[in-house]
Formats: sequence, structure tokens, C-alpha cells
Amino acid sequence: MKSMNVVVVSLVSMVAFTITRQESPVCALLTAADIEAVTGGKTGAPVPGDNMIASSAANGQMRMCMWPVTAQTGQMTLSTGVLPSGTSATSLAKQSVGMMRQAKYTIEEKDYGNAWCGAATPPASDKQAPILTTCAGGAKGKIFSLSYMSSTKKLALDQTKALLDKAISRQR
Repeated sequence: MKSMNVVVVSLVSMVAFTITRQESPVCALLTAADIEAVTGGKTGAPVPGDNMIASSAANGQMRMCMWPVTAQTGQMTLSTGVLPSGTSATSLAKQSVGMMRQAKYTIEEKDYGNAWCGAATPPASDKQAPILTTCAGGAKGKIFSLSYMSSTKKLALDQTKALLDKAISRQR
């Protein structure tokens, strides 16, 4: 009986994973070619997912898609969710920068008015932490966040912002 439960749970999990992979509106917002043009590395297959946000300000669920960029030991992630009323996408994005500054990351940032982008490079003493390049913006009542983590490469902020704009423009 125990082995039957394992088989049933496994089948349900496989069906749920297949449905999630097939119904991936976030993954359709960027192509492998879009990401490769910005990262300079070949991407793997997109992996969709959902993330429940614990913060009441984040208003629930974020839909996301992740693309591995294995040659750079990197990963591109695009997330979107409801933009909480009374907040801006840029203010939400900037919240994480304070923690990185406290951890002695070197921060490069640029405010584009409708979006904010930043790159965080870990201190030289931290050989394990990845470099993070991220952009966030709001449109159509949603927040869009594009992040790239890599142990070897920091992305150009203007190119990352252009990629975020491309994803936002494809949102229906």
C-alpha cells in the first residue's frame, strides 16, 4: 500500500509539473535568443514556477520563469505579479540593495524613471557569492523583475533594462 501511495503521488506530481510547464505565460515573454543576446551565453530550457510571497505588501503570488546559462554558471529569472497599491516597483526593488550594501557588496545602480536596475558584486573575500544584476519596473498594474545571477559575469544595466522592457511589451 505504501508503494502505491508513492506511485500515485509521483504521477500527480508529474501531471502538475507538466501542466505548469505547458501553461507558462511568463516563459513566453522572453526567448532564448533574447537572453543570449544580453548574457552572451547559450540558455537551457526555460523552467516555469510560482512563488508565494510572504510579505503582505507583495500581495500574494509571483509567477516566474528561469533560464540556466550554464557556460557562465548563471541563471536568468523573470518574475511578475500584482503590484501592491500605493507602492512602486522601483521602491520594492531597492529594498534588497540595503541588505547587500551592509554585506559589503559593491553596488552599481541606475534609475530609469519607469524602472530601476542594479548590479551587486560581492566583496573579494566572498568567493562563493554570485554577482547579481537585476531590473524591476511596473506596468499594467503588475511588477516585473528580471534578475541574473552568475559566478562570473555582471550584465550591463542598459542591456538588462532593454530586456525587461521587451518582456513587459509582450505582456498581454
